[in-house]
Amino acid sequence: MALVDQAWYVNYGNGSSTGYYAVIQWATGTVIAAGALRRQLAAPAVGSERVFVCIVAGTTHATTEPTWVITRGGKTTDNTVTWQECTGIAALNGDATNTPSWTITATPPGGVKNTAVTLGQVIKRDNGASYQICTTAGTAGNGAEPAFSNTAGTTTADNTVTWTSLGVVGNFTGWQAPHAREENACTATWGQAGNAFFIATESLSTSAANRTVTSPGSQANPSFFYSVTKTTLPPVSANLSSGASITTTGNSNLSIGGNADFYATAFNCGTTAQNTVLTIGSGSANAHLFEACSFSIPATGSTANMVFGSSSAEKVRLVSCTFTFGAVGQTMRNANGARVEIIGGSIAATGSVPTTLFDVTNGTGGEVLLDGVDLSAFTSGKTIVGANANRMDRFKVTRCKLGASVTLAATPNTRGAIYDFIQCDSGATNYLNARYTYEGTQTVDTTIVRTGGATDGTTLISEKIVTTANSKWIFPFESQPITIWNDSTSAITSLTIYGTTTGGGVPKDDEIWVEVEYLGASGSPLGSIITTTKANSLAASAATNNSADGSTWAGGGAGNGFKIVVPSFTPGQKGPINITIKAAKASTTYYIDPKPSISGITVSKSYVVAPGIYVNERASAAVANVGLHPIDMGIAA
Repeated sequence: MALVDQAWYVNYGNGSSTGYYAVIQWATGTVIAAGALRRQLAAPAVGSERVFVCIVAGTTHATTEPTWVITRGGKTTDNTVTWQECTGIAALNGDATNTPSWTITATPPGGVKNTAVTLGQVIKRDNGASYQICTTAGTAGNGAEPAFSNTAGTTTADNTVTWTSLGVVGNFTGWQAPHAREENACTATWGQAGNAFFIATESLSTSAANRTVTSPGSQANPSFFYSVTKTTLPPVSANLSSGASITTTGNSNLSIGGNADFYATAFNCGTTAQNTVLTIGSGSANAHLFEACSFSIPATGSTANMVFGSSSAEKVRLVSCTFTFGAVGQTMRNANGARVEIIGGSIAATGSVPTTLFDVTNGTGGEVLLDGVDLSAFTSGKTIVGANANRMDRFKVTRCKLGASVTLAATPNTRGAIYDFIQCDSGATNYLNARYTYEGTQTVDTTIVRTGGATDGTTLISEKIVTTANSKWIFPFESQPITIWNDSTSAITSLTIYGTTTGGGVPKDDEIWVEVEYLGASGSPLGSIITTTKANSLAASAATNNSADGSTWAGGGAGNGFKIVVPSFTPGQKGPINITIKAAKASTTYYIDPKPSISGITVSKSYVVAPGIYVNERASAAVANVGLHPIDMGIAA
């Protein structure tokens, strides 16, 4: 069957007198003209709200409302009147632009010539004068356009299809036959992949039962849902505006899924002291984009939560969205391994502030990216990422505003989980970075720092590494990378990393060491790796590449200085050199200067901008070379 609709209209209105509820209700003993629109008189079941158009004029039943046929294009006999279902169709909501013609056009909305036509399909004449509705399904002709009438109620044969005129286009001025609810419009045979769904800003659709809105879109052809003002038909960019909402009340869940782009829509889940679930994204291999939307759990249940995704093949991207909660025990969850990206917007700026924002104790693990999000509501006593359990989670939180004294993350409980925070702070600094793993943590310190070491241009900094009891030589703590740009293919005779520790002498090569990745071949970008640790787990512990160092350390770091010297290596190409510190000695604290000393590259000024971005201003030229590491490009290191 052919379905060539391009757009659908949704307007619940206020639930009583506007939007769908402004459509005239059916009444007994009423003379009805062809082309007239009506909705049910008796309140239909939720999801069964429909609009019907008169295709055979007459008088309605004197006493009894008909049993409506609510399938798409279904016909209902009512005394001498015949009605046909027509809910949400672009044409009957005043949108001729998204209404197909009879003759197939090269661009959407297309046409129906020589194709199968379904019951209820509405087209416009090729000259745009009137609308025609399919009242007998079949296959349209393959010759010239039929001689359609502009008079409502007139039928026209078209090969095996019968069309009935609904009258001139001007009879339908706009938003006269909308769907009441988004899920109605997404039901099979109504909305299709690639369609636009226009939701009026006055549409405040609500239900006391669980709701699931699943876009009919596919990965290759997603659908689009826009909250729009009603001033222009069809709506254009200028009509985009917040206002439309999809709500559940009481102890009712809300799920939004399918391949789709939602714009400026509010999603509200539950209103009682119950534990409701707002699921954002659902279904295997689906992709979801939400722009300028809001997500709220007004319900005050202490374990209500927002769940992202239900499949490891899913992607959920939320741009400039806001998230609010009704109780401090509520959380966000990446439940089943989806990739979740929250870009801009704010979390818990109003309402209750969760004690722990991300709950990672359930599900199968996944990847979460927060970039440029206002998290300033999270202050002392709050945690951004909680401890995981049997999951391999990856969190990358970049350039976000934090509240003062917030706890960034709990230490993960499984190997493979990595929580990275990059340039996140509550104040005017941009050098605070952190990493949390099962094997240890890395944070920025401004007290125990090396004289002449790394700065952000103003403040001396060091990387504080604290290993846990789980750190071992075969599974060490691995730091966020230090990346510099190498502009030479000459031999680098030594690369030195400086550090200090709060106790003990010079650490052994199997307690803390350096791993350097560089472009070692001239004919390909194949990475080469050189390390300063022992060859294998059976090799003896030694201090071959580690030795004492007399650098000046402030803040109590003096007396236990050491340096790690990487043996000579020769890059095959100009490009980034990535340096990773690995620490295996359990329950030990190290302070590392992230400004390396490298022979062959003269460094006059060194600014550590963020993990993986190291500005190396060469003495011979006032030009800064910036090296980028995958950690700062959205790829797990």
